[in-house]
Amino acid sequence: MTGPDDAIIRPVPLYADHIGKTVVLVSTRDDLLPLCDSLGIKRSSYTQMFMSRIYHNPSGANGGVSLVGPVIGAPYAALLAEMLIVSGADRIIFYGWCGSVSPDLHTGHVLLPEKAVAEEGVAGSYIDAKTVFSAQFPVAFASAQMNRQVASAFENAGIAYDTGTVWTTGAIFRETMEKIRFFQKQNVVAVDMESSAVFAVARFRGAEASAVLVVSDELFDFTWRPGFGDKRFIDARSNVSRVIAKICRTTRI
Repeated sequence: MTGPDDAIIRPVPLYADHIGKTVVLVSTRDDLLPLCDSLGIKRSSYTQMFMSRIYHNPSGANGGVSLVGPVIGAPYAALLAEMLIVSGADRIIFYGWCGSVSPDLHTGHVLLPEKAVAEEGVAGSYIDAKTVFSAQFPVAFASAQMNRQVASAFENAGIAYDTGTVWTTGAIFRETMEKIRFFQKQNVVAVDMESSAVFAVARFRGAEASAVLVVSDELFDFTWRPGFGDKRFIDARSNVSRVIAKICRTTRI
């Protein structure tokens, strides 16, 4: 715990026998189910947790692995992450999508964020007020150790990845030209809706967290180019699922 647990309402363990030491928090159902297949977990075998499903495999190199999702948005991601941690998880990999705000990052690229700028209303409640970005937004950091291990898994699989800073927003339809210009000047490379919340909660609760984001669309020149049906995006997600499944099966994090 990095701060005082002075909240009136506190999280309590829930479904602890279904929560592994390692949890993959998956943004979309379309990525969650293939991960179940890769880990030999029946799609019909799950426990409901709020609006998400918990798929649990008690075996593996990481003290058991759980897949949890779908999840969208910082408030819900923070709620799930905190409940999972107090229920026994001590490592979280968030797997989601992001939009590129850098001309060097394109649809289908894989991003391992080192930190997330929190332009959303959750992370700031878990972060020391002195940790700010341009005196305006809080910054949440991924676990450097976990990032190194996840990066190593991608390297061993021969899959390229990028690193950098992600901007986490709570308002997907307010990604304006002004904001994109601002974040580009601060060397932010992508925008998502969950990473800062997951990083902030994990650090506050003494757990580790990293994120793997696949670029689904491009906004860097102020024109939106969705790539959800792009072969590069589909292939990248397949590759990411394969690597994450291997991490869950064999890598001691």
